[in-house]
Amino acid sequence: MDEWRENDNGNYVYVISTDEVMTVFRRRDGDWAGAFQDRFTKGTFDTAEEAMQAMGPVLEGDTSMLKPANTGWVANKKGAGFHIRIAGQIATVKPARSGSWYATVDGKILKGQWFDSAQEAMGAAARHLQGSIGFRSSALIAESD
Repeated sequence: MDEWRENDNGNYVYVISTDEVMTVFRRRDGDWAGAFQDRFTKGTFDTAEEAMQAMGPVLEGDTSMLKPANTGWVANKKGAGFHIRIAGQIATVKPARSGSWYATVDGKILKGQWFDSAQEAMGAAARHLQGSIGFRSSALIAESD
């Protein structure tokens, strides 16, 4: 853990490369969590050291302890997939039998678009909503806990 550096905010940062960093931070509830790219640790930790240790596998490419940021996407109660309601519109992403994912907005499929993951489908739905209601797509991409 000697590569972790405390910043002015009391967070700990590990620089992987010029483009990639991991962060361990204290949440409002006092617990500690980790972040890498747009993903966060699935659980929280009592100490910064525990969170740093949990983030260690990221250095070997293992991100299984991480989940996408919570942006409002909710797991569907019936069947697989996720949905979000923004400004009266409902976007949904679901897996196809083929293993690919597709997206719908207000029940209409985004034609000709198949995605390798729920994340990619969520991004497409977010971009569609961005065009129709003026939201930034990055604010709508992803919960797939």
